[in-house]
Amino acid sequence: MNNYTKFGAMIATSTVVMLGLMYLNTFEWGHVFWSETRFYMAFLMGAAMAAIMLAFMLGMYKNRRANIGIFATSAAVFILALF
Repeated sequence: MNNYTKFGAMIATSTVVMLGLMYLNTFEWGHVFWSETRFYMAFLMGAAMAAIMLAFMLGMYKNRRANIGIFATSAAVFILALF
């Protein structure tokens, strides 16, 4: 598994975990239901996290085109999740 595959797996796993964690503040099980807002918020946080983590770890990731692609995709997902 190369570094970029690991990075993608890390972001995907974190996004799914964040979606689950957003249900922790639910008072009782009867109040747990599918929330489209929580779903979009998980993508919003995942996109922001990908950009921030890549910015801090640029020394580990040398492929300039892949880095630009990740930043661009993060920005696009972030903007799309807002609407």
